Amino acid sequence: MADKHTRKIKNKMPYKKTKTRDKKTAKVLSASRQKRIKMLEQGLLNSEEMNKKLLIASSDAIVTISSGGIIIHASEHAADMFSVDDVEELFGRRIYDFTAASDKQKLLEGIKRCFVEGYVRGMEITFMGNSGRDVDSNVNCVKLATASASPDAAMLAIRDISARKRMEKHLIESETLYRKLVDTSPDAVVVTGTDTKIIY
Repeated sequence: MADKHTRKIKNKMPYKKTKTRDKKTAKVLSASRQKRIKMLEQGLLNSEEMNKKLLIASSDAIVTISSGGIIIHASEHAADMFSVDDVEELFGRRIYDFTAASDKQKLLEGIKRCFVEGYVRGMEITFMGNSGRDVDSNVNCVKLATASASPDAAMLAIRDISARKRMEKHLIESETLYRKLVDTSPDAVVVTGTDTKIIY
C-alpha cells in the first residue's frame, strides 16, 4: 500500500525537463545572436541614413567637434541657432567663435573634461549667432569612440533655453516689484496660504 501511495504522490509532482529546456533556450539565444550579427554585418543597425534621420528628428542643435574645438559636422538646427544660411558654413570654424566671451573659458574647460571623463552634462553656455542674437543654452557633451589612428571627437547636444531664462528673469523682476510695493505700502499687508498660515 505504501508503495502505491508513494507512486501516486510522485506522479502528481511536476516533472521538470530542465536540460531539454536549457537546450531549447540556448538554441533560441544562438539564433537571435546570429540574426543580430547578420544585421550588423548588413549595416542596418548603424547606417548613415539612420544617423541622418536622428539628427533631423532631434529638437536640439547637434554639433560634432574635434579636440581642438573645430566643427566637423552639424545639424540643420545648429545652422538656425548660429544664424548661418547653410550648415556647411559652420564646418572648419571653431565652436568658441560662436560662444559669448563670458562663457568661452567655461566651455573650453567642459570640453576638456569631456575628453578625459567621457561626457559632461548640464553646462549652461551663451552662444552668439551671426545676427548678434544671444542664445542661452544647456549643453551636454559626449566623447565619440573613434579608431585609434583617428583624432578624438566629441558631440555636443545644444538646447535653446532662452525662453525659460526670460521667464525666470520676468518672475524675479515681478517678485522684486511686488515686494517693493508691499514694503512701501502705508497699509498693513499680510499674505496667507490656503491653510491660513501667514507666509509674508
